[in-house]
Amino acid sequence: MKYNIVATSVDDELWQVDILVSDHGQDLLSGRTHVCCPTAEEANEYAERTFLPDLRRNFPKKIAALTLAWEEAALHVETTT
Repeated sequence: MKYNIVATSVDDELWQVDILVSDHGQDLLSGRTHVCCPTAEEANEYAERTFLPDLRRNFPKKIAALTLAWEEAALHVETTT
């Protein structure tokens, strides 16, 4: 399962963030939110650390198996220490 995040500037420090979750080329879920922050990087981080986990909790039948990049990194650190 993969996800794609696109942050588009809407106004000064306002970003529209679109998320698409897919599995084997099939689109499973898409979502959109707006984030007020200085940079696209911060908007992307918000989407990955807050918005995507909320979507996963709200749509467990569709994307419960989704593992986020920061979760994979945390798992790797835990298993190697």
